[in-house]
Amino acid sequence: GGTIIKRTSIKAADIIILRDISKCSFVEIINDGKFSMNQMKFEEAAIEGQLLMVKNSDSEPLLGMGLSSIPPSSLLLFLWIDPQGWVDLTTSAAHQRVLERVTRLTAENDLNLGEH
Repeated sequence: GGTIIKRTSIKAADIIILRDISKCSFVEIINDGKFSMNQMKFEEAAIEGQLLMVKNSDSEPLLGMGLSSIPPSSLLLFLWIDPQGWVDLTTSAAHQRVLERVTRLTAENDLNLGEH
C-alpha cells in the first residue's frame, strides 16, 4: 500500500488561516486574481514531527510560519526545538554546502566528510 495525501485548497488572501492543522498534510493556495499579502497562520498549534506540503498557486509569495518566505512548492517539518517551528525540507533548500543548526548526523553506510 501507499500513502494517500488529501489536498486542502484555500483561496489566497491577506491572512490565510489553516484550520485543523493536525489533520492537514497538503495545502494548495489558489490564485485569487488580485494582490494579497498571503500571510499564513494556524488556528491551533502544529504537532511535533508533522509534515506539511505547501503549493502556492497564487502570483504573490507566501509568508508566515516563522519562515522569511515559503517556496512555491515546499515540504515543511514542524519541530518544537527549532526557533521558527517549521523547517523547510525542500530539496532546493536542503541542497547546500553548509548545514546550520545540525546537532547530530548519522550515516547508514560509509560517509566521506573530507578534510575537517
